[in-house]
Parts: sequence; C-alpha cells; structure tokens
Amino acid sequence: MTLCWRVFGPISPYTIDRSMQMNLATNKPKKKKRSGPEQVWILTITIGLAAAAMAWQVIDLERLVPDKQAIPWYILMPLVYVAELTVVHLRFHRHAHSFSMSEVTLVLGLFASAPWELIVAQIGFALALIINRRQPTMKLAFNLAQMTFVMILAVVVFRSIAQLGDPLGLAGWFAAIIATQVTVILANLLINGAIHLSGGAIDQREQLEVLYLTSLAGLMNTALALVGITIFWSGGSNAAWLAMVPPVVLFFAYRAYISQRLERSRLESLYQATRVLHESPQIESALESAALYAQDMFEAEVVEIILLPEEGKSAYLTAVGPDDRRVVMEPFDLGSEESHFHSIADSPGAMLIKDPTAFVRDGWQMEDGVAAPLSGDHGTFGVIIVANRLNDVSQFEESDVRLLETFASQVSVSLENGRLEDSLAQLTDLKEELRHQALHDSLTKLANRTLFSERVEAALDRCAKDDRFVAVMFLDLDDFKTVNDSLGHAAGDDLLVQVANRLRSFIRPEDVVARLGGDEFAILLEDLATPTGATDVAERIMAGMTVPFNLEGKELNVHTSIGIAFGGGTDRPDQIMRNADAAMYAAKQTRKGTYRVFEDAMHAEMIRRLELKADLTEAVARNELVLRYQPIVDLATGTVTGVEALVRWQHPTRGIVPPAQFIPFAEESGLIVAIGAFVLEQAVIKAVEWQEARPKQFLTMAVNLSPRQLAEVDMAALIRDTITKHGLEPRRLIVEITENVVMQTTVSLLDDIRDLGVRLAIDDFGTGYSSLAYLDRLPIDIIKIDKSFTDRLNPDEESPLVRTVLQLGDALGIDTVVEGIETAHQLRRLQQLGCAKGQGYLLSPPLSGDDVEELLGDNLTGSTMTHGPTHLRIVG
Repeated sequence: MTLCWRVFGPISPYTIDRSMQMNLATNKPKKKKRSGPEQVWILTITIGLAAAAMAWQVIDLERLVPDKQAIPWYILMPLVYVAELTVVHLRFHRHAHSFSMSEVTLVLGLFASAPWELIVAQIGFALALIINRRQPTMKLAFNLAQMTFVMILAVVVFRSIAQLGDPLGLAGWFAAIIATQVTVILANLLINGAIHLSGGAIDQREQLEVLYLTSLAGLMNTALALVGITIFWSGGSNAAWLAMVPPVVLFFAYRAYISQRLERSRLESLYQATRVLHESPQIESALESAALYAQDMFEAEVVEIILLPEEGKSAYLTAVGPDDRRVVMEPFDLGSEESHFHSIADSPGAMLIKDPTAFVRDGWQMEDGVAAPLSGDHGTFGVIIVANRLNDVSQFEESDVRLLETFASQVSVSLENGRLEDSLAQLTDLKEELRHQALHDSLTKLANRTLFSERVEAALDRCAKDDRFVAVMFLDLDDFKTVNDSLGHAAGDDLLVQVANRLRSFIRPEDVVARLGGDEFAILLEDLATPTGATDVAERIMAGMTVPFNLEGKELNVHTSIGIAFGGGTDRPDQIMRNADAAMYAAKQTRKGTYRVFEDAMHAEMIRRLELKADLTEAVARNELVLRYQPIVDLATGTVTGVEALVRWQHPTRGIVPPAQFIPFAEESGLIVAIGAFVLEQAVIKAVEWQEARPKQFLTMAVNLSPRQLAEVDMAALIRDTITKHGLEPRRLIVEITENVVMQTTVSLLDDIRDLGVRLAIDDFGTGYSSLAYLDRLPIDIIKIDKSFTDRLNPDEESPLVRTVLQLGDALGIDTVVEGIETAHQLRRLQQLGCAKGQGYLLSPPLSGDDVEELLGDNLTGSTMTHGPTHLRIVG
C-alpha cells in the first residue's frame, strides 16, 4: 500500500493547518516552529538526492527474468494511477488513515519490468496526487521524493534477495514480501519525520497500530500480485484478470463497511453534540460547542456560526479555525457577503456552497463548503457554514448536506430555548456599556478625547448649514504636578474631580466638557454668534477657579491656563483642537492663570515645540547635552565655595536650548532618568578634576535630582557607584531635591543617600506645601531659599520671611544659600541679614568648565568678590 503525506488528523478541539498534517501520523498539533517548512524542504531535497543516487546505480539493469513476458512502462503507468485511486480512509479515534492497492503494481514491476520502466511508471502516482488529491507544492514534492526513494530501495532489496535462489520460486516470493515491507516501514519513518519537522506530534501507540495495519495490507497486496504474476507467466494470461476479482470484491465490501462505520461514528458525534448543546448553560458556550463538534464531524478546517441581526443591529460571529483561531459572539460586519448569508438563510435546508470564492476572510480562503440556516419558531435567525475539508482526496457531498441539516436543527432548538433573545439583549446592553466606558473618562465621568472629537466634528457639520461657529477651549491646571508630588495622587485625583464638577457649572447644558488626560480638559461651545461668547466663558472659569478647593482639610488655590480656537463648517476637528492646544501653550508661556485666543504664529511655535520634543530623544545619544556650572559664593569674602551643575542642550540648529523648554518633555517621556544619570556622572568627573588639581581648595558640586529619578531608580546605589567609580570624596557632592519632592520621598531613602557622606539640600525652599516643622526631623544639610523671596527684598523694608528662614537654619545647624541674586540692593540686604552664601547672575552666570577653571585659577585661595555702587563682579 502507498503511504503519502495527506491532510487528515484530529479536528476538535484544535484546528489543523491544511499544509502541515498527514494521514498516517497526526495528533494534536504542537506549536509550530518558524523553520518547519524550510526543514521539510531540506528533508525533501535530501531524499530526492538519495533517490537519484540510487537510481543511477540501478538504471541500467535489465528485467529480472528476461525470457518471461514483460509489462512495459506505458501499461504499468496507468495501472499505478488506477491503484492510487483505490483508496480507503479508515478513522481511528479522531485520526484518519488511507489504504490503497499500490503494492500490487510495485510487485508486478519488480518482476516484469526493468527498473527504469518502474521509475517512469511513477508518473501515474504523480498524476494521481496532482489531479485527484490536489496536493500543494511542498507536500507533492515530498511524496514524490519519498515514493521514488522507497520504490528504488525496494528494487535493490528485491534484486539482492531474489538472486540468491529461483526468482520465480520461493526466493522471488520472499524477496517481494521483504521489499514491500521495507517500503512500508521506511515510508512511515520518513513521513513521521516530515510531521515532526513541520510541528506535528507523533503518537507512538497509534503509529504502532498504523504500522500493523499497513504491513498487513501490504502483505495482502503483495500476495495478490504474486498470484497475478504467476498466472500471467504460466501461460494463463487470459485468466490472469480472475486473480483480481477477490481483491476488488474485498475492496468494495471493505469500503462499504468503512462508509457504514463512518456514518455510525457521525451519528454518535451528533448525539454527543446534541446532549452537550442542551446542557450548555449559556448561549456562548452552546455556540462554541456547536462549532467544535461540527469541525470534528465534518473534518473541516473552519466552522462559522453567524447570528443574523435584526434591523439596525449587529450580526454576531462564532468561529473555530483556521489554526488556533477561536471567536465567540464577536460583532461581525456582513459587508459584501450579506446577500450570500441571506440566500443561505432563505434556503429551505442545508446546501453545498456553489461559489466558495464569494466568502472572503482575512487569513483563509474558502475552497469548498456546506451551509445551513438556523431557524426557530419566529423564523431564521442565523446560518452555519462548514468550510474546507481537511483531506486532499474528497470534498463535501450530499451525505454531508443531510448531516449538517440534522445538526443545524439541533443547534436551532438549543438556541431557541429562551437563551438567544436573553443573551442578545445582554450583549446589546453590554455593548452600550462598553461604548460608554470607551467614550468617557473613568475618574471624572466626563467625555474623553475620542467622544470630544466626535462632538466637535458633529458641531462643525452643523455650522456648515448656518453662519454661526464653534469654539474649542483647552484648559491645563497650572502646577498640578506640585499637588501630586506634595499631597499624593489620591489628592490629585480628588482635585481633578472637583475641577470637572466646577467646569460643568460654567457652561450651558448643550456644551461639552471633556478630560483629555492628566490635568488637561477641553470645552466645546456651540452655536456662537461672536467670539466674546467664548472669552466670557474663559473669564468666568478663571474667576471661578480663584475660589479655593478643599483637599484633605486644606484649602488650595488652583489656576488654569486656557487656549481658545474658533472654527466653522470648513474646518477639521483635528485642526481646531490643535489650534486650541497651541493657544493654551502660548497662554502658559505668557503668564500662568490667563487665556489666549489662537493666532497663526502660534501654530509655528507648536510645530517648533513638537520638533524639539522629537529631537530630544536623540540628544543624549548625539552628545548634545552639556553642563554649565554656576558658582556659589561666600557673600562675606567673595570666595567661590562650590558650583551647581546645570544642564543645557546644544541643539545643532537652534543653538542653546534652555532647560525650561526641554526638561518638561524629558519628565513626561521618562528621558529625565537618562539625562539625570548623565548629569550626575559628568558633574562628578568634573569635580574629580578640580579635586585633583586643587586638593587644598574645598569646592562642592551640587546636582539636582528629579522626582522621576527618585521614583524609578535606586538613587543611593547610583550615587555610590558613580562617586566610587571616579574617586570623588563624597562630602564634595551635594544632592539637591525640591521641597515638594522631599515631602514625598521616604526618610529611609534620604538617610541612605546621606549615609554615603553626600550632603542633601532642599531646593526652591518656600514654594511648596511643606511645614517648617519637618526640617528638624529630615536629614537635611542645606536650605536653598527660592528666588521668589530674593525678588521681594527691599533695602528700605524689613524682610521677615528671609530673616526667619536664616534664623531657623542657624538654630537647626543647617546651612542656607540664597538663590537668584541679581541686583546690588539684594546683595547688600542679604549681607545685612547675615546670609552666608548665595548665587545668581549678579555674582556669576552659569559658566563652562573651562571658564570655571579660569575663574578658580586666578589664585589658589579662591576668587574674591568686589562690587561697586551699582554692580557686582567676580575678580581674582
């Protein structure tokens, strides 16, 4: 019997790749290796080369018995073709195996044909695979290669044994039996190897069962061929055909038996499916079970059950296959196939699909199929489609139509038992709920960006019908991050909810408020006659925001920056929203807590900002970030005691980009972590250079840490590794953390950093929500008084806030540094108050490393500061 790679195998609960299974060794497919097809091709080529090498050795051999009547290749070839058509498919459990009478032609050829004629006769085998089996290229090539190889091997084995005795006697008979059995065993091994390489699993117990059956069938075919060749050569050629009567009768009888067995197996599957369907508690499980059982019963690649919609509603698809695809009650667009589905639904019963190409899907193409309507007391409510028979020798036929019609009626009864209507109603409600969730912000319950865009588009469409216009307002809460950092995210969420409720009170019922994300909100104002309608709302919002919000028992003042853009019927939603965003950014740049109306120049600024944001991702890799160092000066002596490292971006086309323009982008994208690590290392390297050049001069290096660094990085370990790697004395490094971030940082982390010998400083002190009482229990060494306090210093007036902080620092043993000294009056007043150290542009702007070296190089005792009546400068 011929063994070849076909498409049979387990159908449920798994699907099967039509090009990667075979009839004699299939099981539940394992996950396929990506290189499976390539490995099968390598195996095919190897077998083909081996077959060619063996053929070269036997091609010149004559017939075994030259004096007996020959069977030429042109007679043997059609016999091979016919033998390949006599196929019986036998299913074991959920596996299918094929048996044919091809050993008969092989044995006839071994005795009565030359080896080259036997090889040429295999064209009949190839024609059977191409015409009748419809095998794809890879499987066809493999089957031809392995069949040719085992056939030539049979010639070698047969000739080797037959020549030991009488070829027409026992030696010849024994040689034929051994040769055919060798072909059976070797073919099994090669095919199992192809299955393994293509990703299939091998069931050893089943393979032994298959090997037993194929060997038995091969032995029977060999015996029949021996009888036939004996009669043929004994002079009874006219009666030789009688030898074929018993096997032909046996073949058709066995085929009838197999057909009855398959029918009984299908009825058993139908019974099991009916029982499971009626016991399924939900429509979803019933539909999935129906699809899986149908896939099993019909040996199909794909089964789809489509519940057709009522008018104005969605269809729902349940499907299994191809491969591991599983879909259960998924909304389905009938599209161009709607008429085909309805023609199935309108048919009186099941039917073969006449035009499979009409059903087009992503990932698979229907080749043949059968379909049936699903009908109940109230008419047809769906269809079931079974597609692509999982073998290469048969298609769906009328017996499949009758079986599917019975199965469809059982599915219909199961679905009609009160479950279909209830489940569809639940699905409709769930669909509406999911749509609401998809279009609204879960925290504030406002519209989200998607819904807001839809409303803007609808409003612009209405504007096209009259002369009125709409306004879109983008709002951003100023310093919202400070609230999150100081009071926590729960308080920040509470603030967002209160802001959302307050914004609702400022607009008309027909207007729309949305939360776009984070602390950004948007408002759509429709049916405006003049721009003042929008600006009046903006002023009302800003005035309403001045009323403090209550957060955890504390009153908090919040301001918002607003951008306004107007649009009419010719504008696009994305355009007007982009304009509002640009106007909001311009408002924040002008002055927080104000509004701006979009102007064309703002668009160019927004493009520049987006380009800058994109360029930032490459800035670190391209070494475009540089450090500048602002001196910290002893205000009494003018000595430079240290520097603060400040990052600058040396953009290739824009020049120096100040931190205020790129640090917010870095915080938002997470690049601040990499930038912070870069700044720390470069600052430490520079500090080590000065440490080694001026060992007697104690200069400190201050580095700022961002909130994201503290949250995402083990900063104590990073600082320790950096100063250890480069050899910096820990006491020369000062780590600056803003006041609000300090309040959200665990004391243990601050202790870990300070335990390294590094000093900690609170930056921008006085701008956050901390209490002075925290200072006596936090491991803080330095307080840096914010520039906003320096700006309020007046030589002729008392300065109670600065004086209080200075006195507090003295009492707690904490150093103080005043930031932002820009005038001689400020310097003089700070000296009067007894301030020890300060920094600012009056003393020195941020300098490059070389400029700092020049400043420090004037003398080894440090640089001194002198000042005239109206200005201050650093001299040697």
